Formats: sequence, C-alpha cells, structure tokens
Amino acid sequence: MDTLPASTDTLSRMKGWPALRRKLAHVMGASIIGVVGTFAAVEPAAAAGATCPYPYVCFFSGYPGEPGSVITGKFKVVTSGYQPITGTSTHSDCVQNTRHDVAYIRFSDGKVVCIWPESGYGTDNDLIQRYINGVRISWSPTC
Repeated sequence: MDTLPASTDTLSRMKGWPALRRKLAHVMGASIIGVVGTFAAVEPAAAAGATCPYPYVCFFSGYPGEPGSVITGKFKVVTSGYQPITGTSTHSDCVQNTRHDVAYIRFSDGKVVCIWPESGYGTDNDLIQRYINGVRISWSPTC
C-alpha cells in the first residue's frame, strides 16, 4: 500500500490553493473596485446640483450646489452696457458671480443690484413684481 501520511496528503491536495486564492482575490478585488467605482461615479452626480464655473456670472433655477439646481444662463464678457437676459433666466432664483470683479443685474423696473466678486444674490423678494432683464460685468473689483 502506497499511501502518503495524512499531513503530506493534505499538502498535496492544497498545492493548487495559493494560485486559486490569488485568482479569487484578483477577481473579487476587481469586482469590489468596480462596484465602488460605480457608486463613486453615480453618487456625486445625483447629490450635487449645478455650480457656476470661473469666470462666469450664472443665473440659476434653484441655488448653486443644491440638488435639482440648474444654470439657466451664464455670462463672462465685460461690457460697457447691459447684456439682455431672456428666457427662464429672467426669473432666476439666484445669481452667482465667480469672477474677481463685480457684476450688475438690472430689473424690469430699473432697480440695479451690484454683486460683489465671488458672491451671489438671491432674487426671491425681487421677483414678486419685476423680472431680471440685464447683466453688466465690470472690470472693477468694487461696487
């Protein structure tokens, strides 16, 4: 009878185990990375709302960074006069200035609001009886 001792028999049966374990770890690691990558790619897009890129003055439906917020218009050209605002931007909830100079928004009744560099303006109370009809970006860093 040519039998191996129990310990040798066990070792011979497990000879392929390190290679199998490496393969299993590789496959599971790739699966875990794939799942984590999927969540990382989906989660921020679902949670974050729109943000205004530099160097723009953006008009929002909603508020920057909040879920569901949408940029309805964005401007970056410095002008001596007002650029017309049309469409849904006329009733924006918020205007954000990411520039290093001021921006002015003009309302339909002539009211003008200066928005400081790197700040925003919520239009909630202003849109009750008027709408936004113009934006002017200045080179000046102060109002």
